[in-house]
Amino acid sequence: MLGGSSSINGMVYMRGQRQDYDHWAQLGVKGWSYDEVLPYFRKAENNVRGESEYHGIGGPLQVSELTEHTPLVKALVEAAQEVGLPFNPDFNGAVQDGVGYTQVTIARGRRNSTAVAYLKPARARANLHVMTNALVHQVLFDGKRATGITFQTGTKVHRAAASREVILCGGAYGSPHMLELSGVGDPAHLQAHGINVVHALPGVGNGLQDHQIFRMRWRIKGRADTFNERVRGFRGLLEGINYVFRRRGVLTNPTNPINAFWRSRAGLDSPDVQLQFLPATYRSIRDRTLEREPGVTIGPTLLRLEGRGQVHVRSGDPHDSPAIQTNLLATENDMTGAIRAMRFTRSLMEASALRGFYDHELAPGREVVTDDEFAAYAREVGASNWHPASSCRMGPQGDHGAVVDEKLRVRGMANLRVVDASVMPTVVCGNTNAPTIMIAEKAADTILSD
Repeated sequence: MLGGSSSINGMVYMRGQRQDYDHWAQLGVKGWSYDEVLPYFRKAENNVRGESEYHGIGGPLQVSELTEHTPLVKALVEAAQEVGLPFNPDFNGAVQDGVGYTQVTIARGRRNSTAVAYLKPARARANLHVMTNALVHQVLFDGKRATGITFQTGTKVHRAAASREVILCGGAYGSPHMLELSGVGDPAHLQAHGINVVHALPGVGNGLQDHQIFRMRWRIKGRADTFNERVRGFRGLLEGINYVFRRRGVLTNPTNPINAFWRSRAGLDSPDVQLQFLPATYRSIRDRTLEREPGVTIGPTLLRLEGRGQVHVRSGDPHDSPAIQTNLLATENDMTGAIRAMRFTRSLMEASALRGFYDHELAPGREVVTDDEFAAYAREVGASNWHPASSCRMGPQGDHGAVVDEKLRVRGMANLRVVDASVMPTVVCGNTNAPTIMIAEKAADTILSD
């Protein structure tokens, strides 16, 4: 669909930490420190908070506040403060630590995807042609210079020539897949799948990173106004009317109206765990039907996993999806971090601020008490938080695992760039939609200046 993941995500506006981008600069990627990327975050925004050191106005992306906070949501914020998390009015400001209400990419009650914010205003341009239901087969080359692409619509294969550049924006899974289909990657892997090698670049598809979430669920009592109750029966009808005529209510909420960031151990200079609060429960981890009874789900999420994955072609056929290996929970430190995060989340739910709402723990359940039991639960329910990155990462000259340079040009190639979350040297600590938009804003300036 148009807009990529911004058309299906939770609409959470989160940039990550200053330390994320300063770390990129420390890795040798020039021009990507926090002070250097902040202007592009501000440029993208039209923030309801107005213009400030950290926020911008007049940009394409509408960044807004939630229109309501239910008693349960307020109690969850109070409970987090009880267990030591300070209230944070702006996760995208000076610091990320603490608990607070989420800013969202919603405008007048409707999702503000990149298709709405960026593409729709440009649709009338004579030099823009959008084709949907099209599958890229490969990038075409003259030697080491990209000259165009081949792509398929229906049963017909087309060729599009590029007089200047080809820019891949397939995401952390799609872009390395397209490069390998085009003969750019590890020669041994390409040859093993019958793909002719155009350019040896061993880093393609390696170093895949993600965040891992461990959803825990509780039954809530009383009139909690969770999503479970509000979307059913007569209340669901009223919510639908409220949305249609006023653009308010439960249908204007993001998935996580509250977020929190926590340091799991002493000595860290910034948070390594994100807690995502959903005022609802599903029937199970795999059955995403909302339950009838009120409930709350909190997903402690590891932001700095040690494990690294990979994404590679399974064949030379572009119709074959790539093989994705995440290697989540691959190290002892990652598992230890997951156990700490789940124990902390349980303590938050047992804070006095929630006594009027707390009924019982659904999952993992109070019978889970030992580290081994928590570890077993983590292995059962641990999942991607849908923030894949770093599979075509940036790096300085001499970094043999890097795929693109600081201008996002594919190393050793001409007229070919990658512009998406795959270029992140390391995944940022938080949701990845806003950082990916920032990357695209900075890339646009770079391309124009070049």
